[in-house]
Amino acid sequence: MDDIKRVVTALSSVVSTEKIMLVGARCRDIHQKNIVGGEASRATKDIDFALALEDWELFRALKQRFPSTTNAWQSILVEGITLDIIPFGELEEPLGEVSSGYTHKLNVRGMQEVFEHAQFLQLGDGLTIRMPTVSGLAALKMFAWLERGRETYKDAQDLALILEWVAKDDNALWERVDEIPEKYWGELRNMAGFLLGSDINKILSAQSRDALLAGWKNVDDQAVERCVWRLEIPSKSASQVEVRYAQIMAVLERICGA
Repeated sequence: MDDIKRVVTALSSVVSTEKIMLVGARCRDIHQKNIVGGEASRATKDIDFALALEDWELFRALKQRFPSTTNAWQSILVEGITLDIIPFGELEEPLGEVSSGYTHKLNVRGMQEVFEHAQFLQLGDGLTIRMPTVSGLAALKMFAWLERGRETYKDAQDLALILEWVAKDDNALWERVDEIPEKYWGELRNMAGFLLGSDINKILSAQSRDALLAGWKNVDDQAVERCVWRLEIPSKSASQVEVRYAQIMAVLERICGA
């Protein structure tokens, strides 16, 4: 994590580390290593950070201090590393959306709640930032799929990976069996899906939860089917579509039943 430490140190000259949350592929990879070990699921060069900002002044200051070599409005270049920065917080207008002023709108629904429930990531020398919990990361991935599921399959792959993390610890699943409908007992992957939905519920506000369900069940009737077909983990054999479909339905059932 030396590269993360370097860029966060540089960023701290402009924005407080208390406002910084690591998201994206590097967050996924850290969880992967902590839970099951192994290398990154997909190679990535960029680092993604979500920043809790009151207004656009700090965002503009970052863009000025660390100019990017690309035209991407969220991109800055720090210590030779490209960062994608996602602003959220009080500058959202309307709630769950930020408009960059560069004719681009970004959906950040759920980001504030994930930030508030995030775990802390120690980078060394007293440097600390936030990082989504496993369930927080899952919530962000479910929102992300609604935004870009037609263009990329990476969010579905990450969601599949998260479901595997949760299903891996069968002792933890059975310890919470009283929270799970009897119809799922013994089907560890479905138990994992239901409990993941339960943990997502504990993070999201009612507004964000309703928005997530509307996106998955009302706005696009094909969203679940499209996601299921992409629920594959790179380097592993694809699970049966029926199995993955049941997992996603278990997640949505618990979110819907909040």
